[in-house]
Amino acid sequence: MMTKINLGGDGVPRFSNRFVRSDAFEGLRIGEQLFAEFGTPRRRPTNPLELVRSLFELIFAAPTDNASVNTVRLADGTRLALTETRRGSFVINGADLSTERRFEWTGAATGQLNTAHPMRTPDGGFVNVGTDVGSALCSYHVYRTRPATPEVREIIASIPCARRAAPCWLHSFGLTATRAVVIEQPTPYDLPSMLGMAKAAYTCLQWRPGDGVRIHLVDLATGAVETRRVADPFFFFHIANTFDAEGGGVSVDLALYDDPSIVEALRLQRLSAPAGAAVEDLPCSRLTRLHIPADASAAITRTSLDDVRATGGFVDFPVTNPRVMADAAYKFVWAIAANRPTRLANKLIKIELRAEPPSSPSRATDGEGGRTGGAKTNCFAEPNCFPSEPVFVPRPGATSEDDGVLLCLLNDEVARTTSLVVLDAATMALQARLRLPRALPYGFHGDWEPEYMPE
Repeated sequence: MMTKINLGGDGVPRFSNRFVRSDAFEGLRIGEQLFAEFGTPRRRPTNPLELVRSLFELIFAAPTDNASVNTVRLADGTRLALTETRRGSFVINGADLSTERRFEWTGAATGQLNTAHPMRTPDGGFVNVGTDVGSALCSYHVYRTRPATPEVREIIASIPCARRAAPCWLHSFGLTATRAVVIEQPTPYDLPSMLGMAKAAYTCLQWRPGDGVRIHLVDLATGAVETRRVADPFFFFHIANTFDAEGGGVSVDLALYDDPSIVEALRLQRLSAPAGAAVEDLPCSRLTRLHIPADASAAITRTSLDDVRATGGFVDFPVTNPRVMADAAYKFVWAIAANRPTRLANKLIKIELRAEPPSSPSRATDGEGGRTGGAKTNCFAEPNCFPSEPVFVPRPGATSEDDGVLLCLLNDEVARTTSLVVLDAATMALQARLRLPRALPYGFHGDWEPEYMPE
């Protein structure tokens, strides 16, 4: 479902939302699940022929096109709805949110899957990572698209998967001015669970902590790949920022978990428990900096950047001012956090990063002793309300990094309403609220279109 809130023009806000007209959606309209979805297999095959057909469709033919994860705007103004499959990209009419057509990729073959978080380059193009799951020798493909030809993929580098027949799930990756950073966490897809034949420990993912984590540094100019290994495993969805560090190294700031238990925690059955019902608390996560030194013999360090007393030991959907992406001197991260106990993030937080080095590395489950340098935090929360991913909008003419507003959809589970809240990004104080005419389901990612931003 795409949602649009227009705050410009004559000053009267306007709301609209429509489903993306994918094959997956059209099938569900007539009561049929046409594809295996993430964590929801199509149905259990009842005979060997059905099993072979399901396997062929999953790997070679038609994975889901349910474009439910993200939306981006191309250099020419074209709006896309995206998911993690190659065929799950659709052109959306920006005026009325109608689905115009499937976005057809051309150029190099980059696999059946790709992340739903393509990273914009300074020229208006994108870099993304595709995953080949259709052979016994699977690879990840880092590719770029140009502003004038956004559908044409050009491979920068190909990276063999750690286990060649078992690619790992990639939801996002990092991008600096010179390098792409692909983090291969030990979460290979579990084929039997995707076919409905079994249940994996974490939805459709395996967890192989003994494999550790492989971090691939890809030179955007030459395609050269340097791979480093982290023995201590971790899991993540989202990256706040990535930048080239002093001395030739790279730093990645991300929302880090000790394992993929968050995947099971986000199952619909758990989240749809009645308000006030006793539910298992959210797993722990921390805003963490991975520093990969230029010296390949030096250890990769892991440093927590947040204060668990403020975040509740939970951080995700981290965002920054888009003007400081890939900037090593950036200072602020905004994210969702937790007032525990809770089954879902229930507050928004601003984290001010500190320049001084940490006293020690820490894990996601560390308590106060794992925090670094006394990070400053401000937050916003309302009873029984769950915020979506915040979107930072810089104030026109702003000179400071946190001069702007946060836009966020806020779901009230008791009143069963959804509101758009506007927060002062510097203080996290509420500036405005727009109650929408209908309640919306909890969503993933959004974007700000600046057509109506005053000069």
